[in-house]
Amino acid sequence: MTGYKKDQLLKLRSRLNDVTIDQIPVLRELLRFLEHLSLFDAPVPKRGVIIEQMPEIWECLHKEYRGKWKEIATNQMNSCFALSQDELQDLCKKLTSSFDLKNIEAMLSDTPLCAQCGGKGLKRCSRCKNEWYCGRPCQVSHWAKHQ
Repeated sequence: MTGYKKDQLLKLRSRLNDVTIDQIPVLRELLRFLEHLSLFDAPVPKRGVIIEQMPEIWECLHKEYRGKWKEIATNQMNSCFALSQDELQDLCKKLTSSFDLKNIEAMLSDTPLCAQCGGKGLKRCSRCKNEWYCGRPCQVSHWAKHQ
Protein backbone atom coordinates (compact mmCIF):
# COMPACT_ATOMS: atom_id res chain seq x y z
CA MET A 1 0.00 0.00 0.00
CA THR A 2 1.44 3.34 -0.98
CA GLY A 3 1.54 6.34 1.29
CA TYR A 4 -0.99 8.10 -0.92
CA LYS A 5 -3.52 5.29 -0.59
CA LYS A 6 -2.94 5.16 3.15
CA ASP A 7 -3.54 8.91 3.47
CA GLN A 8 -6.74 8.68 1.44
CA LEU A 9 -8.06 5.88 3.66
CA LEU A 10 -7.14 7.73 6.84
CA LYS A 11 -9.25 10.69 5.74
CA LEU A 12 -12.27 8.51 6.49
CA ARG A 13 -11.56 8.72 10.23
CA SER A 14 -12.94 12.25 10.41
CA ARG A 15 -16.28 10.99 9.06
CA LEU A 16 -16.60 8.15 11.58
CA ASN A 17 -17.98 9.80 14.70
CA ASP A 18 -19.96 8.21 17.55
CA VAL A 19 -23.33 9.02 16.00
CA THR A 20 -22.41 7.35 12.70
CA ILE A 21 -21.02 4.29 14.46
CA ASP A 22 -24.18 4.00 16.60
CA GLN A 23 -26.30 4.06 13.46
CA ILE A 24 -24.11 1.59 11.52
CA PRO A 25 -22.30 -0.66 14.03
CA VAL A 26 -20.23 -2.39 11.34
CA LEU A 27 -18.25 0.82 10.92
CA ARG A 28 -16.68 0.24 14.35
CA GLU A 29 -14.46 -2.44 12.75
CA LEU A 30 -13.53 -0.02 9.97
CA LEU A 31 -12.58 2.61 12.53
CA ARG A 32 -10.48 0.07 14.44
CA PHE A 33 -8.71 -0.89 11.21
CA LEU A 34 -8.05 2.76 10.33
CA GLU A 35 -6.61 3.43 13.79
CA HIS A 36 -4.37 0.41 13.43
CA LEU A 37 -3.32 1.57 9.96
CA SER A 38 -2.46 5.03 11.27
CA LEU A 39 -0.09 3.58 13.87
CA PHE A 40 1.80 1.15 11.66
CA ASP A 41 3.46 1.53 8.30
CA ALA A 42 2.21 -0.91 5.71
CA PRO A 43 4.94 -3.30 4.54
CA VAL A 44 6.47 -2.40 1.22
CA PRO A 45 5.55 -5.10 -1.28
CA LYS A 46 8.38 -7.00 -2.90
CA ARG A 47 8.80 -6.80 -6.61
CA GLY A 48 6.71 -9.61 -7.98
CA VAL A 49 7.07 -11.40 -11.24
CA ILE A 50 4.67 -10.03 -13.80
CA ILE A 51 3.91 -12.23 -16.76
CA GLU A 52 1.61 -10.96 -19.46
CA GLN A 53 0.83 -11.98 -22.99
CA MET A 54 2.21 -9.53 -25.51
CA PRO A 55 -0.03 -9.06 -28.58
CA GLU A 56 3.03 -8.41 -30.76
CA ILE A 57 4.51 -11.79 -29.86
CA TRP A 58 1.22 -13.54 -30.50
CA GLU A 59 0.84 -11.88 -33.92
CA CYS A 60 4.43 -12.73 -34.84
CA LEU A 61 3.96 -16.39 -33.90
CA HIS A 62 0.63 -16.52 -35.67
CA LYS A 63 2.19 -15.21 -38.90
CA GLU A 64 5.27 -17.41 -38.66
CA TYR A 65 3.40 -20.67 -38.13
CA ARG A 66 0.35 -20.01 -40.31
CA GLY A 67 -0.67 -23.24 -42.04
CA LYS A 68 1.72 -25.33 -39.90
CA TRP A 69 -0.56 -25.86 -36.91
CA LYS A 70 -1.45 -29.47 -37.78
CA GLU A 71 2.24 -30.35 -38.10
CA ILE A 72 2.95 -28.69 -34.76
CA ALA A 73 0.03 -30.52 -33.13
CA THR A 74 1.20 -33.93 -34.35
CA ASN A 75 4.74 -33.13 -33.23
CA GLN A 76 3.42 -32.18 -29.77
CA MET A 77 1.32 -35.35 -29.62
CA ASN A 78 4.39 -37.47 -30.32
CA SER A 79 6.77 -35.58 -28.04
CA CYS A 80 4.49 -34.88 -25.05
CA PHE A 81 1.43 -37.08 -25.03
CA ALA A 82 2.89 -40.36 -26.30
CA LEU A 83 5.49 -40.61 -23.54
CA SER A 84 6.00 -43.50 -21.19
CA GLN A 85 5.21 -43.02 -17.51
CA ASP A 86 8.89 -42.48 -16.59
CA GLU A 87 9.48 -40.00 -19.41
CA LEU A 88 6.34 -38.12 -18.43
CA GLN A 89 7.47 -37.89 -14.79
CA ASP A 90 10.89 -36.58 -15.86
CA LEU A 91 9.24 -33.97 -18.07
CA CYS A 92 6.95 -32.91 -15.21
CA LYS A 93 9.90 -32.56 -12.83
CA LYS A 94 11.75 -30.36 -15.33
CA LEU A 95 8.70 -28.17 -15.88
CA THR A 96 8.04 -27.89 -12.16
CA SER A 97 11.62 -26.88 -11.39
CA SER A 98 11.53 -24.22 -14.11
CA PHE A 99 8.64 -22.50 -12.32
CA ASP A 100 10.27 -22.66 -8.88
CA LEU A 101 10.33 -19.18 -7.33
CA LYS A 102 13.97 -19.56 -6.32
CA ASN A 103 14.94 -19.96 -9.97
CA ILE A 104 12.79 -17.05 -11.07
CA GLU A 105 14.08 -14.76 -8.31
CA ALA A 106 17.66 -15.63 -9.29
CA MET A 107 16.97 -14.15 -12.73
CA LEU A 108 15.75 -10.87 -11.24
CA SER A 109 18.30 -8.20 -10.54
CA ASP A 110 19.06 -7.62 -6.87
CA THR A 111 20.21 -4.06 -7.39
CA PRO A 112 17.61 -1.63 -6.05
CA LEU A 113 16.05 0.89 -8.42
CA CYS A 114 15.53 4.60 -7.86
CA ALA A 115 11.94 5.22 -6.75
CA GLN A 116 11.75 8.41 -8.82
CA CYS A 117 13.55 7.80 -12.14
CA GLY A 118 14.07 4.01 -12.17
CA GLY A 119 17.86 4.29 -12.36
CA LYS A 120 20.31 2.40 -10.17
CA GLY A 121 19.49 3.09 -6.53
CA LEU A 122 22.61 4.14 -4.65
CA LYS A 123 21.19 5.76 -1.52
CA ARG A 124 18.46 4.46 0.78
CA CYS A 125 15.85 6.62 2.47
CA SER A 126 17.14 7.18 6.00
CA ARG A 127 13.64 7.32 7.47
CA CYS A 128 11.88 4.22 6.16
CA LYS A 129 14.91 2.27 4.85
CA ASN A 130 12.75 0.88 2.01
CA GLU A 131 12.99 3.39 -0.84
CA TRP A 132 16.15 3.85 -2.89
CA TYR A 133 17.31 6.88 -4.86
CA CYS A 134 20.09 7.52 -7.34
CA GLY A 135 20.82 10.88 -5.77
CA ARG A 136 19.53 13.78 -3.74
CA PRO A 137 17.59 15.49 -6.59
CA CYS A 138 15.43 12.39 -7.12
CA GLN A 139 14.85 12.01 -3.38
CA VAL A 140 13.80 15.65 -3.04
CA SER A 141 11.43 15.48 -6.02
CA HIS A 142 9.89 12.21 -4.75
CA TRP A 143 9.51 13.43 -1.15
CA ALA A 144 5.94 14.72 -1.60
CA LYS A 145 4.75 11.25 -2.63
CA HIS A 146 6.99 9.32 -0.25
CA GLN A 147 6.51 11.15 3.03
